Amino acid sequence: MSLKVNINMWIRENVVEACRRFQGSTSSLELIGGNHEHVYSYQRDGKIYILKLYSIAAKDPRLIEIELNWMNYLRENGLDIPRPVTSKNNHFIEMIAMLPLPFSAVSFEQLEGEPFNLTKRSSWQDRFFRQFGQVMGKIHRLSQEFSTSCQDLDEWDEGEIYHRDFSPVSRGELKKWEQLKARIRTFPKNPESYGLIINDLRIGSCLLSRQEHFAIYDMTRIKRHWYTYDIAIALHEVRELLQPSEYEDLFTRFLLAFIEGYRQENQLDSDQYEQIEFFIEFRRLFKELQRWI
Repeated sequence: MSLKVNINMWIRENVVEACRRFQGSTSSLELIGGNHEHVYSYQRDGKIYILKLYSIAAKDPRLIEIELNWMNYLRENGLDIPRPVTSKNNHFIEMIAMLPLPFSAVSFEQLEGEPFNLTKRSSWQDRFFRQFGQVMGKIHRLSQEFSTSCQDLDEWDEGEIYHRDFSPVSRGELKKWEQLKARIRTFPKNPESYGLIINDLRIGSCLLSRQEHFAIYDMTRIKRHWYTYDIAIALHEVRELLQPSEYEDLFTRFLLAFIEGYRQENQLDSDQYEQIEFFIEFRRLFKELQRWI
């Protein structure tokens, strides 16, 4: 079997064992992505499934359980989310104690659809942006009913790049970083404004089905944060893709349609618009600092 694996992280035997746990055909294994080359596809009974591996040292299985519960909750409420599948041991999460590192494995049904391509101008249709806004608004509304069971998740200033060594970064950028975080700590925090977010929900990271419905296939970065930050992440992606000459027309078009869709599912107060603009700048610096990690 030819299997491309990052030998520093996932050796062939580990990936094969995880596939076997979920009753997959090991000869069908293919690496399909992930920042740590931890996402694979495989076949079982003629269908394609997704397999994800996580070092237990890097990600507590309890957090994976919360993610799966959250995904099930969203799917039960009408969102197009991958369905987890059980292993031969009837587990959604398989714990595998193999060298060089113990890890956990989860598997999902493969979602139908193609990645939404924002670089194609044919994709720039208000109906898509409006629907994407509805999806995010619905997630935030549902989060207000679900977040009480998510106290084990990282808060906004935990994990990711927080509390890391930024010694190579300029003093000016670090000073600005601290100033932005200090301002965030002054933001009101209540169930209507702060809760469980996807933390990387971008229109370019969604699938578009044949029925032209958006599907969300990656929910591995969830944490507790302001909902306006989730919105800012989506808007920041669009800004980064546009040329200066396109910005005023196309970004405004995206923003208006997105907000219209969002407000069909969840309310936005006037003071939250200023917060969104602030978080777009915060996200820009966040991504700059992330390059040093």
